[in-house]
Amino acid sequence: MAIALQTVQEQTGARVAVFGSSSAVLASVACLGLLVLFPLPHWLVREYGPVELAQAGAWWVSAAVALFSAGLGRHGLRGRALLGWLGVLSVLAFAREFDMHESLNPEVLGDWGVRYRADWWLDAATPVAVKLLWASAALFLVVGVFMPLLIARPHPLRQLLVGHPATVVLGLAVAAMAMGYVMDDLLGRDQFIPWTMTEGIEESFELIGAVLWFAGILLAVRSPMLVIHRRREA
Repeated sequence: MAIALQTVQEQTGARVAVFGSSSAVLASVACLGLLVLFPLPHWLVREYGPVELAQAGAWWVSAAVALFSAGLGRHGLRGRALLGWLGVLSVLAFAREFDMHESLNPEVLGDWGVRYRADWWLDAATPVAVKLLWASAALFLVVGVFMPLLIARPHPLRQLLVGHPATVVLGLAVAAMAMGYVMDDLLGRDQFIPWTMTEGIEESFELIGAVLWFAGILLAVRSPMLVIHRRREA
């Protein structure tokens, strides 16, 4: 009986997820059409302009909410791990928004700066202490990204099938940001679409993605355990 009930819930959730995804696709197409017909002014979407600052603000608030909620300890170990993971991803997105990785280069940090190239790591002239420092930082980052996942053991595809709100919204956020990347890096920059047009499209979709991500964080705080186990029939 419990399995039959869960099957019905999965079917209903799948319909909700399909409807929500289809609506998001139609909204994206409409938004893309409007941005093509009415490109946003450069001052609005320029580097460190209002749109980019709004994106950074959304990432910062997302990180603060997720990490603070994880620290409260109200959702159990796996729920806290998942919120912590979302918080770490938000911090990385915030750092990427401002290209903070560039501030770690030798031009900024001098002899203690790092290069993201294999020849720098293999160069005997690079001090061993500096290599160990940045290798440790990279290891810490990898652990911070993957360890929470090993603890939480989420099943996003199953959650999508049951129409879990946080999973659906976070998925739409990732899709919106991917849309921005495709329009700029793959199609834009005067390759197929003029740069003046794709600049606004990229930043707009990235802003939509950042806002959806924040909404997904809020939903995850309410229901952070994105793992569903099928009940055994009594």
